[in-house]
Amino acid sequence: MSEGLGLAQTLGDNGWLFVHPLLAGLDPEVGWETLRLFGEAFLPAQRQAPG
Repeated sequence: MSEGLGLAQTLGDNGWLFVHPLLAGLDPEVGWETLRLFGEAFLPAQRQAPG
């Protein structure tokens, strides 16, 4: 997760970050888990990150 947070910080205020939970026919259960973790762990951490 720290790698993703670091990348998001380098994008700046006008940057875009895309999540593709069903990329290349990935198992839908894995895709849902990706979205859950993104919403419950990554987004809150990103909002609290400095800068």
